[in-house]
Amino acid sequence: MLDLPRFERDAETFLRALNRQHYLHGAGLQPTLDLTTLYDDFTYLFREETYGELQEAQAEPKPKRYLSDFVATGFLDDHVKVLTERLAASEAGATVTWDDRALPYRSVPAAIANEPDAHRRHELDARYRATLATLNPLYEERHRTLLESAPALDAGDYVTLSDSHKELGLADLADAMERFLEVTEQAYFGALEELLGTIELAPADAARCDLAWLFRAPHLDTAFPARDLVATLYRGCASWAWTCATRPTSSSTRKRGR
Repeated sequence: MLDLPRFERDAETFLRALNRQHYLHGAGLQPTLDLTTLYDDFTYLFREETYGELQEAQAEPKPKRYLSDFVATGFLDDHVKVLTERLAASEAGATVTWDDRALPYRSVPAAIANEPDAHRRHELDARYRATLATLNPLYEERHRTLLESAPALDAGDYVTLSDSHKELGLADLADAMERFLEVTEQAYFGALEELLGTIELAPADAARCDLAWLFRAPHLDTAFPARDLVATLYRGCASWAWTCATRPTSSSTRKRGR
């Protein structure tokens, strides 16, 4: 029988440690993403038996669905943890040669977004994608392993498992997105052509990386001077926090409505 209170405490402890691992590695504070020991320390959270016991546990439907998603996600991630570690190490160590220096692979998207010359931007993007191609076999192996591991939970294939736990309604979502693309296609490409015109590029000559330069919006830099960026960030976060703290709850809104 699953001890649900203990399970929830251990799950919270695991998630804190997992998020810390991703933060330390992503921030460059440690060279590797160390997942194997972490998953081994909490292995009972992600067993097939745990998933099955959770389906029989007495719990409210929504929390139970969230916990089921947590176990299923952890079960799959546990199966690919070594591949995830290898990918993280490969990405962290990869470089792209640019202007006679080795540019860290993960910093290339920022360099692309800050490159005003279209020809140089396209060349840098091509070199970035060439490096990405060397990582694709690992990505493919990881994804294939996820797909092959999902049926062990007896809850359908990978897509069905994700769809049911997250209540995505993928079939309806796909139909809605098809309709959305149809009705917005003309407006989107019209606006895109206008934006590309501001950097003197015809749509036929443009590449996806050009959107990075457009969205970078260097003409707005004067509105956000470097010396004020941290203060601006704090003001924005403080405003968001105040809005969340003072936003009326649905129950209080209904009371005022009555």
